[in-house]
Amino acid sequence: MAGCAAETKLRPTPEAGILQDGKSSAITETEGVRLTADGSAWKGSPSDLERRITPVYVRLENQGQRALRIQYPDFALVGKESRFRYSALSPLALQKATSSKDSETPARVSPAMWSRGGVWVGGG
Repeated sequence: MAGCAAETKLRPTPEAGILQDGKSSAITETEGVRLTADGSAWKGSPSDLERRITPVYVRLENQGQRALRIQYPDFALVGKESRFRYSALSPLALQKATSSKDSETPARVSPAMWSRGGVWVGGG
């Protein structure tokens, strides 16, 4: 008996600026605030993180005139066609989302790159 799972493919919208490989990373900017999102950036542990959530590396750079206040509940990436909402997860929520139900010890999630300054986004 075989099983299968849906595989999430993230692609930038045509309006977004395309970065690097042109398939999974995009950039957009408005009023001096630049958002970079990369759906293939996860290279850390666990290596199969995308089987549990959808990891997206997000970087916000504010070169605008006003300060930004961004909290996890206020931030999400939304699919243009599907309207699926990818909500930002705090480090604690990420730890819980990736812990094994068979074990009381939560899984250790450690990005291979970008130790700070970014927000890891997961499906939910």
